[in-house]
Amino acid sequence: MCKILVAGSLCVDYYYPAGRDIPLIFPGGKGGNQAVAAKRLGADVWLFAVVGADEGGAFLLQHLKKEGISTDTVFQKPHLNTGYCLIRLSADGEGNIQGYPGANLHWGQAEWEKVLPLLKKADCLLLQLEIPLPFVWKLLHAAEALGKMVILNLGPPRRTELPQLGEKTFLVLNAQEAGFHTQIFPEDFASAKKAASILRKKAHHVVITLGSRGALLATEGDYWHLEAPKKEVVDTTGAGDAFCAALAVALLREETLQEAASFACRAAAEATTVLGAQGSTNL
Repeated sequence: MCKILVAGSLCVDYYYPAGRDIPLIFPGGKGGNQAVAAKRLGADVWLFAVVGADEGGAFLLQHLKKEGISTDTVFQKPHLNTGYCLIRLSADGEGNIQGYPGANLHWGQAEWEKVLPLLKKADCLLLQLEIPLPFVWKLLHAAEALGKMVILNLGPPRRTELPQLGEKTFLVLNAQEAGFHTQIFPEDFASAKKAASILRKKAHHVVITLGSRGALLATEGDYWHLEAPKKEVVDTTGAGDAFCAALAVALLREETLQEAASFACRAAAEATTVLGAQGSTNL
């Protein structure tokens, strides 16, 4: 069984579907979303995360246990608030998200000393940008030095200098994030290719997810447009996280990058069919 280490955020998501004033409450955070999706896809998952010692933290820990994910490396910190997001959904399932990171930004030397032994045992590291950026880059460099596969999800958009990435690191970002980092918004295949060509200066492998239009894959000087299945969309929140998890699992199964990205497109599409970033049970 492939071993995946997810180092990332945990949040409580407060959903406001169109026309509703009282929120629905779901577990979320990009780290949690990716860990749950990878677990459902059959991976052996370690989630490394930080929450507050509060009601929100207890809610998230309880959900992870239900999913069969160990909470031994999810640390509750007193006097900190668990991160949360306010998500307002439009009628077509698109979410406007306001994030309040809370405990997710409190990673330091103690966390570093605890995560390094897990990294050494993992086959793949999943990273996102909802935890402190110095920690992200330090962990990325450590993983690359150990020869680990890395899925670097360049979201949410944050001002940062992208380092030169190794041959086993796969850069994944959505159209909004690609536009943020390249100043070229991928409206179609041609513009997505231009954005990817800029990102390829830093990364050997780039995947730009394009929602219902699938994804653009750029690697070794070649570009492919991968189709996404047509689904009745309920909620797009978490689709990108499902994509990253599925990509990691498929690559660890030794599928080609094209095969793995196509599988990830299908998983992401399935994730949009239910409410909640961790809602889909049919990945």
